[in-house]
Amino acid sequence: MNSHEAVKKEVREPLFHIAKRDGIVWWKSWLIRLCAILIAFLLCGLLCVVMLRQNPLKMYASMFAGVFGTSRRIWNFLQETAILLCVSLAVTPAFRMKFWNIGAEGQVLIGGLTATACMFYLGGAGVPGPVIILVSVPLSILASIVWAVIPAICKAFWNTNETLFTLMMNYIAMSLVNFFIKIWVPTGTGNLPPLETGRFPVIGGQKSILTIIIVAVITIAIWIYFKYSKHGYEISVVGESANTARYVGINVKKVIIRTMVLSGAICGIAGLIICQGTNYTVNADIVSNRGFTAIIVSWMGKFNPFYMVLTSILVVFLQKGSSQVLTDFSLTGDGFSDIVTGIVFFFVIGCEFFISYRLIMRGKNGGKTDSGLSFGLWLEEKKRVLREKRGAKRSAQDAVPASEAGQKDALLSEPDGAKESLVHAAQEIDAEGSDGTEKITFANEELPPDTAADAAGARPDEAHEVNGEASPTETEGEDDHV
Repeated sequence: MNSHEAVKKEVREPLFHIAKRDGIVWWKSWLIRLCAILIAFLLCGLLCVVMLRQNPLKMYASMFAGVFGTSRRIWNFLQETAILLCVSLAVTPAFRMKFWNIGAEGQVLIGGLTATACMFYLGGAGVPGPVIILVSVPLSILASIVWAVIPAICKAFWNTNETLFTLMMNYIAMSLVNFFIKIWVPTGTGNLPPLETGRFPVIGGQKSILTIIIVAVITIAIWIYFKYSKHGYEISVVGESANTARYVGINVKKVIIRTMVLSGAICGIAGLIICQGTNYTVNADIVSNRGFTAIIVSWMGKFNPFYMVLTSILVVFLQKGSSQVLTDFSLTGDGFSDIVTGIVFFFVIGCEFFISYRLIMRGKNGGKTDSGLSFGLWLEEKKRVLREKRGAKRSAQDAVPASEAGQKDALLSEPDGAKESLVHAAQEIDAEGSDGTEKITFANEELPPDTAADAAGARPDEAHEVNGEASPTETEGEDDHV
């Protein structure tokens, strides 16, 4: 088997390559995300026609009316967005550290239970509302911190599974809420009515304004904490590699516990907002799965607090808009709204692949594509094969006479600067084409003359055959295609 057949058998370029992007302009990445959302909504409109036999424009109008139809709906939309963003900010520090805190639901619930307990007992004792607020705020934050630190300590010292640990603590928190509600409301429906004393103050006639202000301050503070503080840097280092963090002197156990203290504190604030600033009561379902939805918001926002503002708006818009579609179209159940939400999430998350990676298809001219990356990778493989063949030839010199070995040494000598190019390392020379132009063959694939001239580099006079003149390589020996 000659060298040409060996190259053809051993090297075969794949149909496409998946390559990681070195970087992408920010506006291009957001354009890709916007296109993904638009495609998702177009697909939802198509499903509306197929499944509901309704005009998709009516569905879009219904979704927007459910969110922005009245001023009350707009304020409710902003309130829900702020609460979801607050819970998302709570889980983000742990996620950046690769601590999978699935227990935000329970941590928020414990904070809300503590705030409601202060309102129930202190309000019943005649304590003024401002005093109740001053007492309930630190107690609620402390209660959520304790609930979050328990799995953090177990993870730091005994390496327990934080995912299962925090998930199980959600159910414990729900059981505690049901237990206290039975104590507070021993008869009747078992639902605690809204409490009047100890409510957060109302600003501008809207209780949502204070919530928005609180969450906006937390968003900016968390962004500064991640970007400019030493603690934020340590969180990133531990998230990249705990062993590397230990090597550079970072106390990983301390970072884990400290980060969960921060997550628990923000969850406590979220519990205060829900139970003392919005609903004025508590029950086992009052968090409404925001602790799990916050995981999606945090991931889609790439753990960036400002990006998470946009993802929170998108998620709440889908929730509110889908609910309005169910009402306007007289649909029962949440099936259609869940489908719409799932499609949008699928496209938004899937588009991140095209932001981080790119597909490089095999070209028609010997694998050369517009970017040239596929061609370069293929040539590198060719170079490797030829280096192995050269090594085999050198090892075979011991079995031939010295004179013949000397001739082979001349043939196997290292090429000069021009022949060190990719063309000399990878190409196989065929006979002159029928049109009288140069042709360079790569495993039964031909490059056009212009590509061959480009590949020859700065010294075209040393290519194997240019403008009809034979190169020194051909005159030395046609049996050795090096």
